[in-house]
Amino acid sequence: MYKFKKGDLIGIRHPIESFSAIKTGVVINEDEYNIIVQWLSYDKTFFMEKQGDIFEELNKSYLLSRQSYHRLNEKAALFLLNPS
Repeated sequence: MYKFKKGDLIGIRHPIESFSAIKTGVVINEDEYNIIVQWLSYDKTFFMEKQGDIFEELNKSYLLSRQSYHRLNEKAALFLLNPS
């Protein structure tokens, strides 16, 4: 169960390098069941940005969006980088 709160800096764990984040963001809203994260940055190598211009535009549009996560969804691989 995720116990993040508003203002926490969080990341999505890299699938191979367990101490590294492929995306970082801030929890901008929370309730009893969900958190909403505004993603701020992403690992450009992991998301193939250097493979072509199309990836750069797609990444900006889709990776730096707001996403909602259910607190019980442990498959999301979220972890706390810095508490608020």
